[in-house]
Amino acid sequence: MRQFDFYEFAGVIAPGMVGLLGVAFVWPEMAKTVLDSNVSVGGFGVAVVLAYVAGHLLQALGNLIEALWWRINRGWPSDWPRSGRRRLLAAAQQRQLELCVREHLAMPDFHLSPDTPKKDWRPVFRQVCASVRSAGKYEQAQTLTGNYGLCRGVASALAVLAVVAAAVQGREAWGLVAALAVGEALAIYRMHRFAVHYAQEVFVSFLELPRRAGSGESP
Repeated sequence: MRQFDFYEFAGVIAPGMVGLLGVAFVWPEMAKTVLDSNVSVGGFGVAVVLAYVAGHLLQALGNLIEALWWRINRGWPSDWPRSGRRRLLAAAQQRQLELCVREHLAMPDFHLSPDTPKKDWRPVFRQVCASVRSAGKYEQAQTLTGNYGLCRGVASALAVLAVVAAAVQGREAWGLVAALAVGEALAIYRMHRFAVHYAQEVFVSFLELPRRAGSGESP
């Protein structure tokens, strides 16, 4: 079996393990029924598999959380240079980005402006990421997106645990539910920060790609 990469470990297995351990804490009876039987037949390996499956399920909820969060924040950070709704790059970098897309991606008529449809910008950004990855400059961005997935998954796990705690323990769980809500807010805050840093890292790395020979424009 192949080894897990950083994103799978940070973005899937770790949140899944947080969810499983959280359930064991707030619902001990269920933990004994599920976890004890699996530990006896597979040990740590089965626990990793359970965490992997749970992590994917939690990330499905995380997709809903991030969709709502970025709608509130007027779009993803990767879309901010196009929309101009929030500042991600300096004005000079904005101009450089437009020129680099024209040069490196062979799009001579490209314009970076709110008039560019979002549906047209998304594949351009994916191609920007692919260019950075092909140039061997994607490692830092990969770490940031892994940590983004971690925080998104943890936020989902804490939300689920708050619901489980309220359902199992009733009014006695209000303190725990409040603590979980605070933890979820902190996880979402960190998710936001990692998304901003990821977009900045990708764009700056793209701007640093060497110019193509024969280009008449300076990026």
